[in-house]
Amino acid sequence: MSTLSTYTTAISIGGVPIIGITNLSGPSESLTMLDSTSLADSTMTRIAGLIDAGEVSLTIDYDPDVVVHASIRTALTTRASAVFVISWPDAAAVTTFTFTGYVSSFAPSADTNGKLTAAVTITITGAIVAA
Repeated sequence: MSTLSTYTTAISIGGVPIIGITNLSGPSESLTMLDSTSLADSTMTRIAGLIDAGEVSLTIDYDPDVVVHASIRTALTTRASAVFVISWPDAAAVTTFTFTGYVSSFAPSADTNGKLTAAVTITITGAIVAA
């Protein structure tokens, strides 16, 4: 059972903190399983393949005039990869996940009597370095 608050959890793009985050989930790492069943086997067998670092999803209180918010959309439209760092609070210090990824989705949303938000998806390319 976790006893840690999410307070101070943060993510940056290119060293610039992304402000206005209201939700962050991921990375969604997974291990690819390869079928190694032969014709002589009566049950399926599998071996471990490559690790897929997956995606990170976040929701921000979107402000088109905030430079870092504009840079997120620019990263998508220019197809530019960027270095991202997630900082997780922990009992002794701060744990960081550093990775390279692409902004693969940017979806602003405006509700009646609500605030302007944007859902952002980052697709990770390569390994995640935890420190």
